[in-house]
Amino acid sequence: MTSSTQRREYSGIAILKKAYRPFFFGAAIWALISIFLWILLLTGTIILPSAFPPSIWHMHEMLFGYTGAVIGGFLLTAIPNWTGRLPIAGLRLLFLFSLWLVGRIIILLSENINPFLVMFADLAFFFLLLFAIFKEIIIGKNWRNLRVIAVFFIFSLSNIFFHLEFIFTGDVQYSSPLALAMIIILIMLIGGRIIPSFTRNWMMRFAKAKLPTPFNQFDSLTMIISIIALFCFVFISDNIISNLLLIIAAIFNFVRLSRWAGIYTIKEPMVFILHIGYLFIPLGFLFIGLNGIFPDIFSGSGAIHLLSAGAIGVMTIAMMTRVSLAHGGQRPEADNIIVLIYLTLIISVIMRIFADIIVSISFLLHISATFWIISFGLFIIRYFKVLTR
Repeated sequence: MTSSTQRREYSGIAILKKAYRPFFFGAAIWALISIFLWILLLTGTIILPSAFPPSIWHMHEMLFGYTGAVIGGFLLTAIPNWTGRLPIAGLRLLFLFSLWLVGRIIILLSENINPFLVMFADLAFFFLLLFAIFKEIIIGKNWRNLRVIAVFFIFSLSNIFFHLEFIFTGDVQYSSPLALAMIIILIMLIGGRIIPSFTRNWMMRFAKAKLPTPFNQFDSLTMIISIIALFCFVFISDNIISNLLLIIAAIFNFVRLSRWAGIYTIKEPMVFILHIGYLFIPLGFLFIGLNGIFPDIFSGSGAIHLLSAGAIGVMTIAMMTRVSLAHGGQRPEADNIIVLIYLTLIISVIMRIFADIIVSISFLLHISATFWIISFGLFIIRYFKVLTR
């Protein structure tokens, strides 16, 4: 029996059949645990044996721990559809997931470990994943999606920069916004395909007159302006040109989103949530730009959380809930628990932003964390059978 036949007839543990299963499940558990630990750290209840200070540990684990797992699970699930090749499953998938898990553990316990060893342990998952993805893309000759992989490659490089910048400067002034920018670009690339597509498919069932506008030159221009604005945000954030570019990018993205006719999907939460998630991108651009111009009026941390907790948090949960059902052989439609997952996460994001704006009301941060934990706890409960059976 050839290796391809073995994979085709895979009948092992269900959670290792496709990559979205272990990575989405692991990401949700880590999203819950890491925020719980973050709140305990802020209140001084615990001290982690990590070489990273609490705020830097929190940033790294949200950007590379949680989001890295979601992106990895999504790409490894999508690439077989792009290339027509068989998915990575079984022991190979278990090995990849184990590397991700080792990265989380070694960073958590890195206080007395050589920082370069910590870096290599954390990066092993990303670069083995890149190798697997590049191999599938090249063998499958799916050149169209190389730009998505290129962005993920830069995202992986930003993890190297994160470790090195911290080792040599004790800060992550450039690497953390670079990682954030790469994730936002990925959301814009992939979201620009799937949001209008899923919206059109849903609206066609009800013969709606106004359908989403297909990808055209306006979308390309929006992407170019946004990428330039994001790189200025990373490297020259205190420049007036950078702030104005972000505001212009916000306007273009507001218009781009409006062309996808999202208001007509409000009756289908699993489609509507994608539009809400994307909405946080122009909002984040706008308020980061305004913070640079009027720092005494607009909160910089609140603006950043519009992109991180808002765009990344909502878009990842939207994709995890949909992909898990669709690839698990179920109709991608939201039931009451899934709607509650969305609502509690949105409340968490709103409370997190207000916690930055109204600094005198610190308990809003705890409310935000509570709703975040509830949201991902509900995801784990609702999707346990979907992901493990």
